[in-house]
Amino acid sequence: MPKDRFAPDIGLAPIPEKYGRLCVHNFDWWEESLNMDYPESFWTYLKGEKAKAIELDDTRNTPIKVEVGETPFQLLAVGAKGGREFVLENNNFRIEIASRNKNWGIKWRGKSAAIWALGVEDLRDAIYDIFRKIGCTPKDKNDYIRLTRVDYCFDIHSPRFTGEMFPRIGTQTVCPRENKVRGDWVVQADRIETLTIGMASPCQVQIYDKTKEITEASNKTWLYDLWSIHHDTGEIVPDSQIQDVWRVEIRLKKDWLKSRKVNRPDVFLEHLWRCLSDVLYNRRLTVRTKDSNRRRWPLHPMYGIILNEIDNPTQFLSIDRRATGRKSELRKIMLRNLAGTARSLAVLLNKDEGDFKEGDVQELLIEAFHWMMNDEDHREKVRRALEKYEFVDMAR
Repeated sequence: MPKDRFAPDIGLAPIPEKYGRLCVHNFDWWEESLNMDYPESFWTYLKGEKAKAIELDDTRNTPIKVEVGETPFQLLAVGAKGGREFVLENNNFRIEIASRNKNWGIKWRGKSAAIWALGVEDLRDAIYDIFRKIGCTPKDKNDYIRLTRVDYCFDIHSPRFTGEMFPRIGTQTVCPRENKVRGDWVVQADRIETLTIGMASPCQVQIYDKTKEITEASNKTWLYDLWSIHHDTGEIVPDSQIQDVWRVEIRLKKDWLKSRKVNRPDVFLEHLWRCLSDVLYNRRLTVRTKDSNRRRWPLHPMYGIILNEIDNPTQFLSIDRRATGRKSELRKIMLRNLAGTARSLAVLLNKDEGDFKEGDVQELLIEAFHWMMNDEDHREKVRRALEKYEFVDMAR
């Protein structure tokens, strides 16, 4: 079986006294894909109501009120990506529905305010009660719910961190080599507003000025009430402490969740802290030291505040590296790789002569075969290869 992974051998930078206060932390996005069937009459009902919405406004900008599972929704006059014909929204949910013939044709997510007010578990109970009342049934009782996106955030009050958010902070980031770091800043003040570590897919950490985002964009002023209560003591904090609040938001997409086999909600919730810690250690903000290798620099106090809150798990889930696709295509790729390696080795052996000898390649392939068969770990490597190619040639 694949082995668990461990955090890099780095420490947490000391957190200076009064450096920052963790205000709150919670999910901010929860999205699931469902492989469920529903009555044909429900499709007919939505189709008729959508036609009315289009009739009311041929620009398709005006939704129409409908009732779904005894719950009021707005039915949009447009569909969504992935062939989802119907989009339903209310204050708590957004639901997208495709044809009954399409597998995994239903997608839903909780609205941010509803997640904060009700919590993920109660919100899930509510949505599945709606689906039950519609008459939805699983197409496979053992596998019909997949988690496709999760955002989890930590809001930290820290005027001192505000004083660090200049473009040079980008040199204190470390992430996998194929990933990117992006900083968005106010030109007039030369100050960073948003620091993004990693790609949108499969996952990223984004650190941004939540106070400013509320004022200029989201208008989620209800967060002020949450920030005004001290996370540890329950006391009311001064008004000044609802300024300089920075959000550290961890965004996980379906490929990341799938590769760690946590794309079932119950499994993800069981391993939540390990998953968040995995991302923070591998898309990290650090503190500069004299060490020339920044990959050894300790994690920044902002990360330290979070990791201390979640008990700093350092043992992570294994990554599923199983291949998918067509056997015939993978065969061509591997043969080309094998041919290229054999050619390069034959040229290396004859580099002084500046020549390539066909006979050498044959001898090298025979020698490689003997290396393979005499490998004491041969059977274990065969087992791992079988596991890796389990999904090859399966329908997707």
